[in-house]
Amino acid sequence: MKKLFFALLLQLPLFVFAQNNNPSPEFPNFPVDDQNMISYQDVVKVDSAEQQSLYNAAKKWFVTSFENSRYVIQSDNPQSGSVSGRGAYRQMVEANPRAAIRVGLDQTYTFLISIECKNGRYRYVINDIKVNNEPAETFVSRMVNKKKHKALDYVAVNHLKNTFGAIEGNIKQAMVKNMANDNW
Repeated sequence: MKKLFFALLLQLPLFVFAQNNNPSPEFPNFPVDDQNMISYQDVVKVDSAEQQSLYNAAKKWFVTSFENSRYVIQSDNPQSGSVSGRGAYRQMVEANPRAAIRVGLDQTYTFLISIECKNGRYRYVINDIKVNNEPAETFVSRMVNKKKHKALDYVAVNHLKNTFGAIEGNIKQAMVKNMANDNW
């Protein structure tokens, strides 16, 4: 029994001083506007597209992307080719969805989105982003500046970036698709 205890005692330093060689994950960078607020925006050129066709594609994106677009759309001007609204998505963010004990955050993202169309191009702007009614900049800063990070902190910030990157990609994809469907 003494030999077994001595053998375990000799192995104790191996467990105590073991280090995780995996470096800490990095927090992503976010696109910001000139006021240093998180903002996704781009001007996309669409050769030979008329303002009205682009506007119709933008309006169709709003209608298909939200459960009830009437509550989302706040401004709609077919003459100027612009449509804007306040969207919201609610999602569960989990650190490890395959774990036996699942830990997660219930996140609600709200944001302002506007799409302005002119002949041959459109511009979208996604800004005024909030996470559970907290400005996204404050949320990200709070997560990044913690003294001790948890895996869920990295997951939550990356999820925010991925969600709005996906919305951005969805707009571009839908505008092309809706433009193709408009020319029947």
